[in-house]
Amino acid sequence: MPETVNFHEPPSFLLARLYKRTGRNYKKRVDGPNLFDKADPARAYEKCPCFGQMLDEMLTMARNAGL
Repeated sequence: MPETVNFHEPPSFLLARLYKRTGRNYKKRVDGPNLFDKADPARAYEKCPCFGQMLDEMLTMARNAGL
């Protein structure tokens, strides 16, 4: 839902803040792919209703397109 988007601390800002606690700087181009390669979409789907809704819509669109 667009009204729930956090414009004050988007995900990359949150990650940068959390990484600082470890004494490291978050680098989108290096750390982002490493983090998301290890992410479990099924768990994200289960835990985050917005992600689940987005994924359901994307899958419906793909199926309707014959993919």
